[in-house]
Amino acid sequence: MLFYDEDSKMLFVAMKSESTLMFYEVSEKSPYLSQGPNVYRGAEQQKGMGMVPKRAVNVMSCQIARFLQLTQNSIIPVGYHVQRKSQSEFHSDLFPDTAGSEPALTADQWCQGQNGKVAKVSLDPKGQPKAASQPKSHSKQNGTKSPEIRPPSEGKSPTPVGKSPTPGGKSPIPDSRTVSEESRSSSFSPTPKVLNIVRSSKFRHIQGGTLHRSTHIEKLPKLSVAMPGDSNGFQANRDFVAAALDIAGGQIGIFKLTHTGRQDTDEVLMFQNSANIMDFVFDPFNNHRLVVACDDARIRVWKVPEGGRGGTVKEPEFFLIGHQEKPNLLCFHPQASSLLATAGFDCHLFIWNLEERAISLRMDPLPQPLFAMSWSPDGKLLATIARDHVIRIYDPRNSTSPVNEGVGPEGSRGARIVWLNSTHLAVSGFNKTSSRTISLYVTSDLSRPLSSVSTTISPATLVPHYDPDTCLVFLSGKGDNSIIAYEYVEDKEPYLFDVAPFACGSPHQGG
Repeated sequence: MLFYDEDSKMLFVAMKSESTLMFYEVSEKSPYLSQGPNVYRGAEQQKGMGMVPKRAVNVMSCQIARFLQLTQNSIIPVGYHVQRKSQSEFHSDLFPDTAGSEPALTADQWCQGQNGKVAKVSLDPKGQPKAASQPKSHSKQNGTKSPEIRPPSEGKSPTPVGKSPTPGGKSPIPDSRTVSEESRSSSFSPTPKVLNIVRSSKFRHIQGGTLHRSTHIEKLPKLSVAMPGDSNGFQANRDFVAAALDIAGGQIGIFKLTHTGRQDTDEVLMFQNSANIMDFVFDPFNNHRLVVACDDARIRVWKVPEGGRGGTVKEPEFFLIGHQEKPNLLCFHPQASSLLATAGFDCHLFIWNLEERAISLRMDPLPQPLFAMSWSPDGKLLATIARDHVIRIYDPRNSTSPVNEGVGPEGSRGARIVWLNSTHLAVSGFNKTSSRTISLYVTSDLSRPLSSVSTTISPATLVPHYDPDTCLVFLSGKGDNSIIAYEYVEDKEPYLFDVAPFACGSPHQGG
């Protein structure tokens, strides 16, 4: 997309699906186009770009051009400023007379062969004609466009864009270098500035880092690559981590977090399930209990022995038998002990009492197997998303049918669902173009997402991990080499705010 400013002889270039805005100075001599040194790079992909008329720019802050950048969820003003020591006077060399708003011809005159040129007007505030009436909030200088005002911070008064209050009332010199130092070809060398009208996360510049190697658990037995996509294939609690191993008999390795360094295979505790593993999860109220779902339609409940090291355990504490086909999802209740929700390829959704080793509640059969399910933080509701792309919310104690339904992500590769609070859900999935998405839903209206963010294209489903204390959502997929994050803010659009990603040293298999 091309935008030309004939006053400054600058050509601006923007591209859809990218986040950059470049500019070139146009001259009548070779090389004709000289690229400017300052390229604006936004934080989001732009869906479109529009140039604001020159008469609307803030001349007193040396703003020579302004654009409106359309992103997925925002319209972001981008201002190009020339660095001048003084921003309290009009710089005529930056703002020559520009085309006014009165037409030179009528349509009939042009059709009859006449030609004309729109009269130019001065941008100098002092030279503007007096207005018939002037609201009190306008500048004392008649006709002057009021300076742009940023939204005030708490306890602070608004400050015009391009100016910062300093002791003595002097305008500060911008951090970037001066025109003569920075520009080899452009007489303007504008510096792009994004107007501060969109809230950003207070965790925006959070830094991830790998802990010291002395804390690493290394030389693991070969991991299984046959885990279903609906399972994370990796679980952790305060004491142990569990991972599916590529060993005959559907074995799961249990590694104690305090036993770091190289792992001797003979000393690794293994649970032999004698069937292919579909999913497994630790009990949140019992660090020594691991529940495993297998493709023989049985759910095995294992107990990690004290010490958590050495040998192969072949018999679980007990079995949970109720599904007619392989169960593929397990989810413990966040508030009540020994309460487990399970779902399988038989389209059944059960809630078990592990103390009684029996099914306590049976939901109505589903039309399709589930991709994912999640309990609400207060434990009252259970949210699911199925292969028919429908989000369903259950109140298990009061109804066997969903109490609310809505359309989820369109892609069929997979999805995940997690509660952010008692009224909002985050759903990761795919859109029609196979891009991975994170969508925010309010439980009272599941007809459409409240907000949606598109990320990279990858076949791996993004697995969300939510920290309710900091309101941060961390997401990663199998084979990714980064962990992306968003801060969730309930009362401010777009609700999900970007946080700096963490780049891993190599692709990971789970998290």
